[in-house]
Amino acid sequence: MNIECLVSIGTGKLSLKAFGDDIKEVAESLLSIATETETTAESFAREHRYLIREQRYFRFSVEKGLQNIGLEEAEKTPSIVAATKEYIDSQAIFDQVTAFRETMLRRVGMSSDSVNFFGL
Repeated sequence: MNIECLVSIGTGKLSLKAFGDDIKEVAESLLSIATETETTAESFAREHRYLIREQRYFRFSVEKGLQNIGLEEAEKTPSIVAATKEYIDSQAIFDQVTAFRETMLRRVGMSSDSVNFFGL
């Protein structure tokens, strides 16, 4: 497999809400649905560690703040923006975004001085 660069963008982690007739079964189903994409991303990262080492795989997924916002709820853009900004402002994610920026600039042959990327 010849992957130059792969960016994985998650939709955040869902919170669980109990509803329906059998609370235990519904909660277990929601947990399964909510964690499946994260599990898939983690499995991919484990199987392709070399992509991470070589800074060719980047995973971004807001950890908190989007739990009660569905993908179809565009009217909640201010909340989505606020949660995403808080996520990006964390040092670990800031470092990952910076590494992604540097990787992309290197790949297209540009210097980091010539491009402003999210204020970095």
